[in-house]
Amino acid sequence: MTIRLRILVFGIVILAFMAFHSMAFHSTVKAEAFSVNSDNSSHAGLPDISVAGGLRQYEGRYKDIVFRRGDEPIRFEVTAILPAGSKIMVDILRGGTTLATLDTVQNAPGGVYSATWDWKSNAWSKIPDDIPVGEYEAKAKIVSENGEELASSEKKNFYAIFQKPQSSDDADLKAYLYDDNIFETRDEESINYNYYSNWSVAAQRYLKWNESVRVLNPFDEHLFGIVINATDGEINESTTAEKLMNAVSNVIYYDSPNGADIDVMFSRVTVRQFRDAYSGIERPIITGQCLDYANGLTAIYRTIGIPARVATNIQNGGFIYHQWTEAYLEYPPAGIDKWYIFDAMDYTDEPHTPEKDLANPATGSSPRESAHYGSNAYEIAVGNRTWVFDDGYLRLNYLFSYVDRGNRNAFDSLLEKCQNKNYDTAGCASDPPFDPPIIDLVLDRSEYRVKEPIRANITVSNPNSTSLVANLNVTINKIGSGEDGRDAFGDSELNTNGTGVIGSPIASINETIEILPNSSFTKEYIFFVNETYYSTDTYIAQAILKNEPISLSAMDLENFELVPAYKAQTIISQVLPDESFTVSLNLTNVVDYPINNLSVEFSHPLYNISGPLIRSVNSLSAGESQIISWNVTPNEIRNKPRIRCAFKIESDDGGNQTLNDHHMVTIPAILSVDNNFITLEPPVSSGISKSALLNFTVSNVGSLNASNINVSVLLPENVTATETAWNISNLASGENTSFNTSITFTGQEDFVIDVLASDDANHTASGIIYARIKT
Repeated sequence: MTIRLRILVFGIVILAFMAFHSMAFHSTVKAEAFSVNSDNSSHAGLPDISVAGGLRQYEGRYKDIVFRRGDEPIRFEVTAILPAGSKIMVDILRGGTTLATLDTVQNAPGGVYSATWDWKSNAWSKIPDDIPVGEYEAKAKIVSENGEELASSEKKNFYAIFQKPQSSDDADLKAYLYDDNIFETRDEESINYNYYSNWSVAAQRYLKWNESVRVLNPFDEHLFGIVINATDGEINESTTAEKLMNAVSNVIYYDSPNGADIDVMFSRVTVRQFRDAYSGIERPIITGQCLDYANGLTAIYRTIGIPARVATNIQNGGFIYHQWTEAYLEYPPAGIDKWYIFDAMDYTDEPHTPEKDLANPATGSSPRESAHYGSNAYEIAVGNRTWVFDDGYLRLNYLFSYVDRGNRNAFDSLLEKCQNKNYDTAGCASDPPFDPPIIDLVLDRSEYRVKEPIRANITVSNPNSTSLVANLNVTINKIGSGEDGRDAFGDSELNTNGTGVIGSPIASINETIEILPNSSFTKEYIFFVNETYYSTDTYIAQAILKNEPISLSAMDLENFELVPAYKAQTIISQVLPDESFTVSLNLTNVVDYPINNLSVEFSHPLYNISGPLIRSVNSLSAGESQIISWNVTPNEIRNKPRIRCAFKIESDDGGNQTLNDHHMVTIPAILSVDNNFITLEPPVSSGISKSALLNFTVSNVGSLNASNINVSVLLPENVTATETAWNISNLASGENTSFNTSITFTGQEDFVIDVLASDDANHTASGIIYARIKT
């Protein structure tokens, strides 16, 4: 063997020995983090740190680690075995710079420590106004007596968003930001009045706003991720809101309406693309119209902690066919109204084109407009903060220029300046200065099946002392929808001729009538409609008495449902989180003639569906029923309180239908322990006992009952209690139980008491009582 070869072999042996020794050393260090050395070794194990107490609504990796800046102190929990004479500390970092270093307290024997951060730092002076939103890090470290860092944990991320506005009340926050109850679903949605319909030839305007719901899901993991990345480091809400408006403008370009739920709409936008858009770079990725800009920006504001809602206008004598976002700012850039307008759409001129969109910036932000002239002038129409969707509408009486509810019993919408009044009372409406003719249109039913006769009874009253001769037009209007089920915005000239897709007349009767002085004219008109695409089509029976001058004209309308000749009923088995379930559709013929060639398509992007998505039924005879079933499996974890199933049903002669069914998910029992922060008077001197009463609450926020719940408290050193363990036989869904115990302590330092709860199904929860000793 040559000398060179001998040296090479010897070197390989040495390297192998060093590698083995290094592996053994690292294995020993890792083990020390979980076991106590019998020889009281001075070697430090690796501590483990976690962040607790964040907002529960946020999904995926952001759950429980998103905090409202300057809100309640953030708690950090550390598990470590300490060498003699050392201690655990926690560093708070941002961008690699340490903002604060926290002392810890030992919760109980066993190497569990905790620290709380009250947001104080030398990096800012005002809390919360100077605190940047964005990403932060926490690191636990073991420090020796002389201050040397012996070992440290991995860094754990947490995130700060804007704080609650001080001047907004809880109802506004629940409706327009988020509800602290994770199972409250109202904050997931937005009410809109964006489907304009019922074009009036006489008034040259649309007379009706249809109500719809858009799911915002501001807590979506991807949506929050792109927004918090772009806004990282921002301090001022108004500045951030302006930049986010421009970002939405830069990623959406005006084209066909999108209409998807907001989390789906933004799912194709990457972190880099949204950050570029936030910096002012045009990144046209999503097609949309004003409703998409408005709902998208509203969800983005909510995800970063800014209350927001979708709004539209009523101008004197008509609707404004546009939507925008309103953000609630504690210190708006101008004006006195804290609801401030942000319009992300790139321009408002007609006609809209993608080329114009790319060439123009966002419309911009401004204070809310005050009343200009006439009744309902520049009223802001928004969803009532306690709304329950009822598929209603707002309608305009164009003759007298005021707006009233389509459903007088509904309170799910409001005109912002008239929210304490009725729509058709003084202050929100103007009374006509003359006695016009009165026209009354009454339908014999509010719902019809395809091919059934629609009977419209018209009564026209002449309250004047002279005869009235006028043209009476009675029309059945289909408030159109495109192929994809959304209202299309056609050219107004085409619509007035009845050939456009909005307000298309299905059937119409015109005649000239004469009404004698102080008398009435009454007649029944019969119409037939032989097809429908329920529920995206809307139908209105409209009666217009047209005369000159216009003061002698009148108008009335009634909406009605035209439904298919069959009933479609969904049957969904019990749905448990992330488990397969069965969906069935029962089709029943409810007319006295057969329905031919039915097809049913079932789809939803969040599920895997067994079997063909499209099923066919050759014929349904009168009274016959058929059931079609699918097995459904969620294809990703979606911690939602409900699921949605979508169906598209078509037939040759029984009408067509789109059907969405929401079904509540059965959530297992979920125990929750409220955190509590108390301030105590210190003992008179060291070693002297001091007593205090301790209170805490355990709740069940799941759908099912919890049974045999064991509750206990873990006390630190120098603290005792009269009771430390309790048992509850049953805790129903939505219920809570309060506990109290008397504690005695002797120390002068702050301490933490852990509260633990578990039931017989192994559901667990924990909380803390942080005791601050006055100094």
